[in-house]
Amino acid sequence: MLNRTSLLHFSLESACLQKAEVMIPLYMKNYHHNLDIKIVYPKASQNAKPVYWWTFNDMSGSQKWYTIIQTCNLFVYLLQNAKKIDHLHLIHFIKSTFLYGLIYKILNQKGKLYIMMDFDPYKHNVKTVFWENIPIIRILIRKFINFFIRLTDCISIETTTWYNFLVNYSWEFQKKLVYMPNGFDQNQIDQYTQTTLQKENIIITVARIGSYQKNTELLMQSIAHLCDTDSEFIAKNWKCYCIGPIEDWFQNYINEFYRQHPKVQGRLFFTGSIFDKKELYSRYQKSKIFCLTSRHESFWIVLVEALYLGNYLITTDIASASDITNQGELWTIVTQKDYHSFAKAIENGILNIDKYTDCLLSSKNIILRGAPGTGKTYLARQIANKLTEGNEEQIGFLQFHPSYDYTDF
Repeated sequence: MLNRTSLLHFSLESACLQKAEVMIPLYMKNYHHNLDIKIVYPKASQNAKPVYWWTFNDMSGSQKWYTIIQTCNLFVYLLQNAKKIDHLHLIHFIKSTFLYGLIYKILNQKGKLYIMMDFDPYKHNVKTVFWENIPIIRILIRKFINFFIRLTDCISIETTTWYNFLVNYSWEFQKKLVYMPNGFDQNQIDQYTQTTLQKENIIITVARIGSYQKNTELLMQSIAHLCDTDSEFIAKNWKCYCIGPIEDWFQNYINEFYRQHPKVQGRLFFTGSIFDKKELYSRYQKSKIFCLTSRHESFWIVLVEALYLGNYLITTDIASASDITNQGELWTIVTQKDYHSFAKAIENGILNIDKYTDCLLSSKNIILRGAPGTGKTYLARQIANKLTEGNEEQIGFLQFHPSYDYTDF
């Protein structure tokens, strides 16, 4: 049995179990039963829910076990176990990745090294690596990066924007880099969602409320602007819910914001963290618009979850936004991070939310296209539910097979 170890440089909290960093090794077990999966992460003073074992159903439905190890020192763990690891999975393109990758390849030259970049240059300071201003340092860094890439067996990147940049940065990247967008556990979402829920005039965002990166203030100011004007948001009685843990300092900001903008009370709500998955996904199902206001992200999974559950997306121009929205063709990307632009995007989203239903009523047919898992089936069901007022007897699904031809109809 092959030993496949994922070495995480961050604390493994319960929320991380839904992220690609953890889901990739778990899903690999479904397709390669001869893998002994180990996920190793450092001890931390605060963990949402320390986990040592994780159970998962494989493709045949039988239960499999995965070893999740909490260690005091990742460096020491790797020194002691490198020769036993056949496949090593590292996260992010940062200093610790370079260190662990070098140690692993020195101690185990036959081992396979996979780097999942999760590329957010602003968060991980990678920008200084690729755009160093001092020429001699820039040359030395480029040589080291090329050397390190040659040591790896595979590197994945989540967005086409940064894929194109990296393959142009180095010939070595062209040989090792693959484009692999992040995904989500569709089986888990389907397990917790309810087919009977109807869409309401609700906007949601899901994030760490108040953190600088998530830029929650932009959404709050946009809602306040809509409340102060003669907008569709007011006319159609829309509401906005901010879901997620609230930074300690930000609660005072919220209180002061309500005082300065009294019209948003009863329109803008903060739920805090929702740990119950059924409750969380019901919020996605009942909302019509999902807003993401982040200043920067690598690939934010909540966007594809919201899309899968039938939400109209309004997002700032993070790197993954163009991939998810097909260059802004399907939903809305706001390039200007000011509340006037974002409020206008919300207003347009409210006006366009029923465009598919209106189109179907006028033309009698509609074709939804897009990559797998982007919410086409869910959206089709929502359109059907609206047109039939939820009468399931009037709704039918037909799945075409590649072998079908005109004579079959």
